[in-house]
Amino acid sequence: RDVLGSRGLGDVYKRQGEHRAHGAAERKAAVGRKIADIEHRIAQEQCKHRERGYKSQLERRLAE
Repeated sequence: RDVLGSRGLGDVYKRQGEHRAHGAAERKAAVGRKIADIEHRIAQEQCKHRERGYKSQLERRLAE
């Protein structure tokens, strides 16, 4: 006997798909955050290397 408000298998499968889609979106967002973090770290390192280069150029010019 069917009870009012009970869910059939179609609803169960539909919700599984929704949960999977949500989980995939969360994973995609997490990967995006990791990529952004890596890009930020690379940019910081590039700035450090540029600063070192400018400093060594300045030191050479002052030594002349």
